[in-house]
Amino acid sequence: MTTTNLQKHLSSNNYKYVDGVYFFNALSGHDTKLNRTNVLEDLGRGRIWKNVYAHYFRFLFVTRWLKPNKLLIDVGCGRGWLMDLIYRNRFQVSYIGIDLSEASLRHASKKNFKYPRMLIKSNCLSLNLHSAIADYVVCLETIEHNNKEDGQSIIEECLRILKPGGLLFISTPIRKGSRKVFPKDHIYEWEYYELSNYLEENCLEIIRVFGCFGKKTEIVDSLDPIEKQLYTKYSEYFSWHVLSPFFSVLHPEVSQGAIWLCKKPLLGEV
Repeated sequence: MTTTNLQKHLSSNNYKYVDGVYFFNALSGHDTKLNRTNVLEDLGRGRIWKNVYAHYFRFLFVTRWLKPNKLLIDVGCGRGWLMDLIYRNRFQVSYIGIDLSEASLRHASKKNFKYPRMLIKSNCLSLNLHSAIADYVVCLETIEHNNKEDGQSIIEECLRILKPGGLLFISTPIRKGSRKVFPKDHIYEWEYYELSNYLEENCLEIIRVFGCFGKKTEIVDSLDPIEKQLYTKYSEYFSWHVLSPFFSVLHPEVSQGAIWLCKKPLLGEV
């Protein structure tokens, strides 16, 4: 499948194509800044921060499920970190990346990728793609930058473009209790069971949920005796920034962020 072949998945021809990026009119009417976290570069510089490790492990988790000659759509793709891993590890999947940040997409367009790819500047609330085309849809750290209703619309769009039997990967920070003070670029953070219930209500089968990172006191207090023994042993060597993604995996309900792996039912299974 060539890049030209990927164009058949576009549901509108109302775009401009400039320097490797397809530009659609964004519903919000404004651009966003370049994504501030460059995960792979941060790791390369040796930055020690639990959220950097958590981002990287999320991408690695997605790649474990990829099969050759499939189509992956990355909703909120940023600078193309997942695209990097696909290319460097030769997973041989076609890639469509969608983001509202022109600067991030231009950065991604300069990266090498020998498989079919298409980069689209578009609002994720209304993806300019046909329905049921993707084998995998990835939406990592995106819905929290929208209010709850728009976050729901993004999830619905992800489901619309996903084939029956396809896999959806979605991650987001987790709000705890009544906390309403978010990072300034977060508009609405979901609670753990709130998002789990919403995904199930939309007829998705939740295959796995893993915590991504968390506060030391909250995670350690949740560990069972055997897990605490492991934590005690590992903490002699590793800092909490390294251990946080590993032990948060065990207890997503108390983590600060989680990733859901879901399957869209086949026709007739709903």
